[in-house]
Amino acid sequence: MKHFISLLIYALLIISSATVQAQDKSWNLLLEKVVARYIGFQVYETDSFYIVVGTSIDTFGTSEQGFSISKVDKKKGSLVATIHYEEHGVLFDFNRSRNGYLIDNAIIFPQITNTLPALIKLFKVNIRTLKIETLLSMPPPDSTSKYTMFLYDFIHINHKYYMALDYVTGIFDTPSFKVHCFFFVLGFIDQRY
Repeated sequence: MKHFISLLIYALLIISSATVQAQDKSWNLLLEKVVARYIGFQVYETDSFYIVVGTSIDTFGTSEQGFSISKVDKKKGSLVATIHYEEHGVLFDFNRSRNGYLIDNAIIFPQITNTLPALIKLFKVNIRTLKIETLLSMPPPDSTSKYTMFLYDFIHINHKYYMALDYVTGIFDTPSFKVHCFFFVLGFIDQRY
């Protein structure tokens, strides 16, 4: 009998906590109409809107893969605006690092190019206008690298941004093939700094 009462109390607690955590309404929204595919990897919440950022491809069969930013009204669940960004012949990749930060009125996130020459780019998006600005465009420190870079982490601490990356030099499957890790700090991006 004690086990039955304990189980009943536990079940009631689970049901009540699930009710408390549930949203009052849910919606399914087609965020992008001008691209062939859009995968939302990051969602940022503001007072009135959700901002969805993710990989997008404008048309299949092209060599570009960019990203899209959608602004969604929280109360209505309706799309306010969507911006698609791409660069000719460049593949951006959210799969390597999905970290980004909402600071004041901007979202800051990194992208690695899958196309050569490899670059790490840091983008800033104004959440009011969805204007996209490139804050940083940096190749690997060793210009002899013929491979893409890998972004391991992007962290915001005390008005500074920290990035941990690596790049490869040499020829694959030979003794000259070496992985080089590098780490750098950016303090000029956050306007409050």
